[in-house]
Amino acid sequence: MEKISVREWKHMDEFVQLCFEPFGSMTKNDYEVELMHLLLENGNEEKSDHYLSTRLRMPISKVKRLRYEVDLRYPKDDENYYKDAFYRIVKDSSFKTDNSGNILFSVNNKALREFLSDKLEQSGSFFDSSFVSNIIRVTPADFLILIADFEKKDTLVKRVKESIAQNNKDLPKDLTEEGLELIESLFKDATSHIAPHLTKYFLNKIKK
Repeated sequence: MEKISVREWKHMDEFVQLCFEPFGSMTKNDYEVELMHLLLENGNEEKSDHYLSTRLRMPISKVKRLRYEVDLRYPKDDENYYKDAFYRIVKDSSFKTDNSGNILFSVNNKALREFLSDKLEQSGSFFDSSFVSNIIRVTPADFLILIADFEKKDTLVKRVKESIAQNNKDLPKDLTEEGLELIESLFKDATSHIAPHLTKYFLNKIKK
């Protein structure tokens, strides 16, 4: 597994100075927050929580919490930071709709979710993330409020519609003959040398 290297990290001297000045009064959590801040400052801010969780060998819930505490301790004063972060989500992420026509998309950054929530509250509305914390469920009208400040809104709306159309497709009820042949071929390659006596049994199960 790829390890995170600290040898080339920037701001290391500032980190040591910051931790040394209140030495003896900082808690374990204080150190962890400062380390997470240093980590994010060195090219890992855009890395997923799962990526950091596996490489730091800590629960993903702790990664999320430390990210949020970093955002609280080092708040982004420039509103454009959150606008740009949300713009990248609209431009690149996956979108779906539920049975009620609400738009669903993922926002892992808790501070960004709070920013979007505040923006809707100022407009007298809200979004729902009660089912899964990082999945935002919002009406189409409220989604338009969230992107109201962006240029080329028509292009963004078109991109979201295309993503929804692609992701809301139902899985085929039956495998096509061509798809079944591909599965058989892959299965044979994967199992023939490992458990040849089971290959025929499983292939018969696939065909049923």
